[in-house]
Amino acid sequence: MIEKFNRLLDDEQQLVLQLAELYIHDSEKRLSIGYVQSELGVSRHQVMGAFDLLNSTIESLAIEDIDLAYDGKGILSIYGLTTTSMKTILEDMATRSIRLNIFINSQLGIYGTQAQFLKQFGISRATYYRNIIYIRQILAEDFFVQRRRNEENSRQIIFSVIHHFFNGIDALPIELGEPITTLITKLCEIRSINLSYTERQRLTNFLFVQTKRIRQGNKIQKIVDQDCATEKMEFFKLLNDLWGLKEEELVQEGWYFDIYLMINGLVPFEIEKCGKQQPLEAIQDLVEKQLDFLNQIFEGMEIEPQLVEIRQELIETNVKVFSPFYFSETFVDPTKVPFFSETYPEIDDMVKQILMYVGEQRKLKLDKDTFTQLYYTYMLILLEHLPVQLVSNVVKITVDFSNGKVFTKYISSQLQQFAPLNIEVSKRLEDDTDIFLSDQRFCDVDCEQMIWESPPLAEDWEQLGDLIVKIKRTDKKIITK
Repeated sequence: MIEKFNRLLDDEQQLVLQLAELYIHDSEKRLSIGYVQSELGVSRHQVMGAFDLLNSTIESLAIEDIDLAYDGKGILSIYGLTTTSMKTILEDMATRSIRLNIFINSQLGIYGTQAQFLKQFGISRATYYRNIIYIRQILAEDFFVQRRRNEENSRQIIFSVIHHFFNGIDALPIELGEPITTLITKLCEIRSINLSYTERQRLTNFLFVQTKRIRQGNKIQKIVDQDCATEKMEFFKLLNDLWGLKEEELVQEGWYFDIYLMINGLVPFEIEKCGKQQPLEAIQDLVEKQLDFLNQIFEGMEIEPQLVEIRQELIETNVKVFSPFYFSETFVDPTKVPFFSETYPEIDDMVKQILMYVGEQRKLKLDKDTFTQLYYTYMLILLEHLPVQLVSNVVKITVDFSNGKVFTKYISSQLQQFAPLNIEVSKRLEDDTDIFLSDQRFCDVDCEQMIWESPPLAEDWEQLGDLIVKIKRTDKKIITK
């Protein structure tokens, strides 16, 4: 989970999540209290308090298949925690959090006036303002780093927070649920948009934040000229049933909403219609440098159609990432990068080079999470569009089992799961065979051997995958060019 978001929870709730994270990533699921203290930097009393709060939360939510136990000798056990159950726990904590709900109240007016909020949550005005000061500190340290404070960026942060903590706005006490759902259905019919479940949830959250900010008097300043929006006025007027804006205000807010649809791939992407939201000139310059680099690598190879597709993907990705509509909650864990760098070392080198061009663009603000997600996105773009034979040496595997053709044929067909790693499977041992896969070991076979004396289990396939990656690491095919 992303730490900067969880800082908006109450202190004891943050500790519960940190405790749970320790156990999710621990193979034994049994940790000493002393170890937990040292890892989290807290007292024994705080560890036990977090353990008890996690236990009571799980019981109140009636989450099955999670067992917590204290053996009375300093060992705490937590079995069955998953990322799915943690999301359920997170949402429950969010609805109860004083600090997070103060943020939501101050930014969106949910729970009514400040006086109504104080009464509902049973806190003093001093507690409210003490949390407001701390929230401003969190925003300055983790959210507004290297970016201007304007309405677009403020909405991006609010939307990110809502989307991180809640599966949908139904978890919040609001009056807009049904009107927004109805409006989105109409918009999809008019624009021929076919939303997936997650796209609908994100769009609902986005439109909810936009509407609440408008009703609070926080409106988007000029992002497009009035005459550019003539063609979309009928569409904008449908949105205005929810907003009640003057025409000049409606044009800006309607265009802002339309840019969200384009940047998130819900309607056809047109870079010239993305308004003045992001430094488009810098992005276009970035893409040209990235493409020049790839053209140099693949010079003389007939992959022009693939490079055209890659160029469009890079434009759309960069415009999205450096816009106020970007939200990077997932695929931001840098610990998974070594998997790609080891599995696809040639493409990893290319990705790191085109990331360097991003760092050279001073107008494009980049934080750690965005950088990590760009790595994954660029990696997937190149993997999708580049023929694997061009960027990765083939690993040749000979399959030859002594107990008959049926077993050999079965293993050969199952090896197709490694096709993206550019493997070639044969039944005959050749001089250039990289891996000999059999149930027998032969001293005169001069290559890597893997022996399976019984039908392979998951760990056997994992070992084979590791061996393929090891062989591929020894020789990069193209990047040295």
